[in-house]
Amino acid sequence: MLGRISTVLGLQIGAILVGTAIVAFLLILPAVPSLRDLPIGASIHLSLALGLLCIANSPAIVIAMINETGARGPLCDTALAATVCKDLVLVILLTILLGFVPVAFATEGEGGGGLVADAAWHLVGSIGFGVIVGVAMHYAAARIEKRIDVFIVLSGFAIAFASDALHLAPLLVALVAGFTQANIWPERSERMFHSIERLLLPVYCVFFATAGAGIPIDAVVQLWPVALLLVGTRLVLVWAGTTVGAKAAGLDANIRPWLWTAFTPQAGVAIALALELDNALGDRPFVDDLTAMLLAAIAINEVLGPLLMKFGLQRAGEIPKPADRKSTRLNSSHTVISYAVFC
Repeated sequence: MLGRISTVLGLQIGAILVGTAIVAFLLILPAVPSLRDLPIGASIHLSLALGLLCIANSPAIVIAMINETGARGPLCDTALAATVCKDLVLVILLTILLGFVPVAFATEGEGGGGLVADAAWHLVGSIGFGVIVGVAMHYAAARIEKRIDVFIVLSGFAIAFASDALHLAPLLVALVAGFTQANIWPERSERMFHSIERLLLPVYCVFFATAGAGIPIDAVVQLWPVALLLVGTRLVLVWAGTTVGAKAAGLDANIRPWLWTAFTPQAGVAIALALELDNALGDRPFVDDLTAMLLAAIAINEVLGPLLMKFGLQRAGEIPKPADRKSTRLNSSHTVISYAVFC
């Protein structure tokens, strides 16, 4: 199973990254006035960043759609496992790319000295610190009998502040911490992850309200055609890369034409990565336009993606009739992403 998922993800990620980067470099960046005159190095860097962000999809929406429809089958299993694995790879790749911002966007007094060491610390340090945090949180939570939700909230703030002080990637730290607990102590960590699921609604409200408050409306109005081009490019590449990957992996012929639909939704993880890019670029004059375009595209994918996924599940025959549905629970592996989104 792992080999098949790796084949699907390898071809899908490669197609989306390369295809989106080419379209972004040739069409999307030149269409945005503030991005039109960037140096070629900066344009290539941003094009690759757009490609990585287009790779992201939403584990939370995948899980919600499976639970809502009661779907079961190889498409659901493959999509869920691939989504969790892909987001771990994606966060690592974006962390590496952001480490090269000082060189790609070098200005006077801003050079690339110590780039390799800084990028290595940002990546390896985040992974190592995430493992330490995961182990510490597990043993601390085992000694807490009540109000574990308060402990989780405080841990989230601690991860954010510690990561900022140590110049680490908080999203990667949280992702690794959740991955460590869910895979080393899958049964003993269930209580913590169930508490996280109950906390997701208020956290999402604050998260999306904060993200939305930072979107300049005039930029969205001006850039919506570019956002639609980005969305259309992503959908075509997701379809092509996933379909080719599913065929190369030898997946069931019944799910090959529809597996791609499970990778179309975007939500919290994509927004978090877009904001990470925003923070890494600082106060450069084009950042507002870039962020507005990305959030507009993510919002479109957030609306369109679940519709496409439900259609794909129906066509693959994995949605049972209402009378045949039973209440089901997903494996605890999905809590890896729940924890990452929360933090």
